Amino acid sequence: MNPPRLIPTSERIMFALLAALTALALFAGATVPRADAAAKPRKADRVAYFNAKLEATQEIGWLYQRDLDVSNECLGWQLADGKTVLDYRSPGSGEKIVAMEVSKRSPLWSQTRGRPYVGALDGAFETDAAIYMEGESETGGVDPIKCPGADGGGKQPTECSSGLGDDIRWDFFTTGTAKRYSLGLEGFQRGMWRGNQAPSGSLSTAFRNCPHWVGGGPAPDYSAIADGSFDPGADHLASRKGLFDPKRKRIVLTFEDYVCFDHDGVVPCEESNQPNPEDGSFFDGTLESEYRLTLTRTRR
Repeated sequence: MNPPRLIPTSERIMFALLAALTALALFAGATVPRADAAAKPRKADRVAYFNAKLEATQEIGWLYQRDLDVSNECLGWQLADGKTVLDYRSPGSGEKIVAMEVSKRSPLWSQTRGRPYVGALDGAFETDAAIYMEGESETGGVDPIKCPGADGGGKQPTECSSGLGDDIRWDFFTTGTAKRYSLGLEGFQRGMWRGNQAPSGSLSTAFRNCPHWVGGGPAPDYSAIADGSFDPGADHLASRKGLFDPKRKRIVLTFEDYVCFDHDGVVPCEESNQPNPEDGSFFDGTLESEYRLTLTRTRR
């Protein structure tokens, strides 16, 4: 489902990129001495620069239902549902990125195996994000006389609202082969969500009294649900020259994905929802992701 993040953007990679670009600049004006005077100099690896603008949306939906348990009269029934919409946008006109062709003589060969390296010129491709969250939960069926401390249930007050998130960092990655590859993005939440209470790194605590993913699969194991990171995905570049075709002044890449969950985690969407063996409850969760990445070729 999720492609491996084969080419992480990190300081170590950026240092290697800068070293490689310096070496290429020196090499581009030099020839390789050979005994054959008619021999042509080795062709330098190509480098392309783009202005990258990202528009991405991720929607989390969930429904939880637990019926009255006759074997535990203090457990009661519960019905809860909610939705979270995350909207990621590049600030201003976008960010500058570089794409570099990688040959076997490149220090990046071990990282890409011939696929291009793509990364932000300043080391980080970042966006902010807007968040909208709604959720509600209702319980009942508990006798407060028989169950000390129980309040008999009712509808939970909600204070769900809209907010903002900062420091969403995106890693570019490639899949496929050197001649036929796809370029993709994966987003990582590194900042805070600012809802109606103290800033938080978790979606579940960004708002007061706002149920999120109640009864669902292990959110900490799926960062898109827990903290608002973006589900990774890639799109194939139709041209054989890919990023290095100078005639392609503008390249648009799109991605869509739909993931389903039950009480235990990710499941095939076509499977029927199975009850949780611990309490007989049902959980149905979805994660819908899409993005549009526009690359506009620049001189630098």
